[in-house]
Amino acid sequence: MISHSWRRSHCAPVVRTLALALALSLAPDASGQVSPPADTGPMEGEAETVATFQKSVDEVNIFFSALDGHGRAVPGLSGSDFVVTDRRDPMPISFFQSQTDAPLRVTVAIDLSGSVEPWVKYEVQVATKFLASVVRPGDVAEIVGFGPRRFVQRDLPRAGERLLAIVNNNPQMSTAVYDAVRSSCLEMSEAGAGSRHRNVLVLMSDGEDNSSRAKAGEALRAVAESGVIVFVLYTGSSEPGKFLRAVARNSGGRVFGASSSGRAAKALTKLATMLREQYVIAFHPPDLRRDGTFHEVSIRPLRKGVKVYSRRGYYALAEGSRAESVLRSRGR
Repeated sequence: MISHSWRRSHCAPVVRTLALALALSLAPDASGQVSPPADTGPMEGEAETVATFQKSVDEVNIFFSALDGHGRAVPGLSGSDFVVTDRRDPMPISFFQSQTDAPLRVTVAIDLSGSVEPWVKYEVQVATKFLASVVRPGDVAEIVGFGPRRFVQRDLPRAGERLLAIVNNNPQMSTAVYDAVRSSCLEMSEAGAGSRHRNVLVLMSDGEDNSSRAKAGEALRAVAESGVIVFVLYTGSSEPGKFLRAVARNSGGRVFGASSSGRAAKALTKLATMLREQYVIAFHPPDLRRDGTFHEVSIRPLRKGVKVYSRRGYYALAEGSRAESVLRSRGR
């Protein structure tokens, strides 16, 4: 199992810019007040006597899983059960919440290449069953088959037959794992701009790549900047490679063995529970410089026997950059 550690890696922030209204009365005895994030205008009935100022406040939000020694989600935790540091500096927690009912955006990416062709049928079957069990009203889900390019399927009842037809017509396709991960993360991030959805990528592959245009580091960077949580279902027979381990570890996900239909189904059952038992924790880095540098973040549990799976940090992206403009307006 992959536990949280102080190790530099590629991870992503969810950095939000909140509009705060400072209501300042012109009367001598009035005081300023910070309005809730949803209310950025002047108070009712005071249009002529209130001046409103806008201020940007950077908030880093990190979704994470807390598991016990048996790999089961630990419910009922609070912010007081954790210590958060940013570049080893303690951060006051500004927000903490269980994400049991928060909506999901889930992409299941299935390797269709020749190296895993014998497993495609059961992968499609277990992926379809997984989405049927985990998706609720308000969630968004899709299945993506990938070889040298991606084949996006949003009509889930017909996804299986369509992907199997693609494999039958192209039995020895090459595979572009890095491209699939990079494109999926960027598209999920763009689609989720301004929404409360947690973006999750479930990657079913043996990790072999022989046709990507993107490099492994570029794919990891896309995962980091998008904030997508990646769970890997490893279909190979040996140990998963460096890229698969890194993409899961750095994003706050996990690697599950899935070399048979039974193991894959069992892994997805665990994953379904994990997705509904996550938490979000937030803090405001003081004097954050948007210089594109990486900030290592640690979420340390204070309860004995609890392990945290979270992103390893975030990039302080410049305002106006592609990823920053997507991430900054996310709401809870």
